[in-house]
Amino acid sequence: MGGTPDTNYKLVKKTWASIEAVTGKDQLAAGAFIETVTHKVTVRYDKRINASQWIFFKGRQFQITAVMNPDETTKLLVIQCVEVNDSRQQTVQPVDGTG
Repeated sequence: MGGTPDTNYKLVKKTWASIEAVTGKDQLAAGAFIETVTHKVTVRYDKRINASQWIFFKGRQFQITAVMNPDETTKLLVIQCVEVNDSRQQTVQPVDGTG
């Protein structure tokens, strides 16, 4: 992922959802640690939801990477997404342990 997401958002759906963290990974890139956290979001089925969209939840932002209809009954969608961690929210930790 890279760049800045477009901020001209259009609300597609406001709904109940279950959200679970699935994986987390820290990596060093350009001299800074970057944390990547993937999540699984479950919502009622809606054919308008697709992987070009974003999820907003309690001030957090998630980029959708996959949308699945797990049992093909069109009752639920399982959405895989990556949390977008705004660099303004990150705190820098010194690598040498002085902080």
